Amino acid sequence: TLTIHLDFTCGIGKVPVPLKVGWKTSGAIHQTLNITNVPRPPISTFKFSQDYDFSKYKMIMFFGDSLLRMMATDSREGRRRKHFFRPNYLYASSVQSHLSLDTLDHWQTHFLHSYNASVHKNWPDVAVIVGSSIWDLCPASLWSSDSNFEPGFLAQGSNFTDHFEACRQLILWIQSTYPGMNIYWRLPTTLHTHRVQCFLASNIDACYRRTMYESRTRVN
Repeated sequence: TLTIHLDFTCGIGKVPVPLKVGWKTSGAIHQTLNITNVPRPPISTFKFSQDYDFSKYKMIMFFGDSLLRMMATDSREGRRRKHFFRPNYLYASSVQSHLSLDTLDHWQTHFLHSYNASVHKNWPDVAVIVGSSIWDLCPASLWSSDSNFEPGFLAQGSNFTDHFEACRQLILWIQSTYPGMNIYWRLPTTLHTHRVQCFLASNIDACYRRTMYESRTRVN
């Protein structure tokens, strides 16, 4: 028996997501569909991609939010070497910020503080996997620095023009700061399970607005 729980009505997987300004709830329709006698889909053995060989690097740094952490470790104690999936992985801490031209300095400072020593220690056999998407899909009102945005609007608006330019600027900065270092960009994917405890938040209203873009199992 296949049970389908419909969480959201706003088009899963479409970017940019609809702006939910004025929504009273998260958009959950609270309906369950039950389908019986569902044939099992074909299952094959997973094969690792041969396009990239990360074993050749002495150090691979994962730079970004918790989505990057989940690539390197399955533990919140990610800075402890024994928890990394591979011995040459390094994840320091989350940037905890969306990526825009206004926050670009914060991203650069975070990288220098968290990874600069490791880059020079393992140079030139180093690479960085970087990406930003999850925080860019949250309402701008989550951050005090974005007070110029109307509550409920995405930090990047509906076209992400500023975000795309900031991504380009960040890559150019890494290339100029560490000439020759290989850079891999992490594209957005489904997020790990999230727990939101709004009763503990300093800004409860902003926390509730955040849940409009999240379900129990993913960020939309």
